Amino acid sequence: MNELRSHGKSMVLPISSLMLDPYNPRLPPKLQGESQENLALHLEVGFDPFTVAESIAHHGYFGSEPLIGIKSETSDGKFIVVEGNRRLVALLGLAQEQIRSEFPDPEKWDALAADAGVTLETKIPVVLMEHRLAATPIVGFRHISGILQWQPFAQARYVARLIDEEGMTIEKVAETIGIEKKKVAHLYRDQAIAARAASTG
Repeated sequence: MNELRSHGKSMVLPISSLMLDPYNPRLPPKLQGESQENLALHLEVGFDPFTVAESIAHHGYFGSEPLIGIKSETSDGKFIVVEGNRRLVALLGLAQEQIRSEFPDPEKWDALAADAGVTLETKIPVVLMEHRLAATPIVGFRHISGILQWQPFAQARYVARLIDEEGMTIEKVAETIGIEKKKVAHLYRDQAIAARAASTG
């Protein structure tokens, strides 16, 4: 009997071992290298993880939606979440007072956290990939050609990183994430235009 090839290793890890991705395409480049608190604040302000936190508090965490992570090269025993950063902000907000105290409305987070019972030692399903590039098919499909699409600028940043930093061709990017070469080329062009405008502004 034929078996489909599977990717990644399924694990259950404590929230304390998980880190937000500084290269998340939803984040502006100026936030790369910022603290986890600053990354969480930006995502909280712009992408409404509180709705996700409410679902987790009331219904628990669904194992059918694991986070996708890679081993951190700079922090021993830590894993960078390359897919699921909005969910991770929701978990961190529920588990860590230091994180939610920086949010614009910490009181509503405090009230939800009191009911949720989530701590930094709460374990979450995570699929670990060998490296960032190995997660490209699922991340790209989900957020560029799939139903949970990023805003166009975030899509363009993601495509530009694959081409400029990972050395992928336009054809390879299109094949990997399941979109037409023309769309890849347009996204790459848009990112180049935006980068030039930022450098001359």
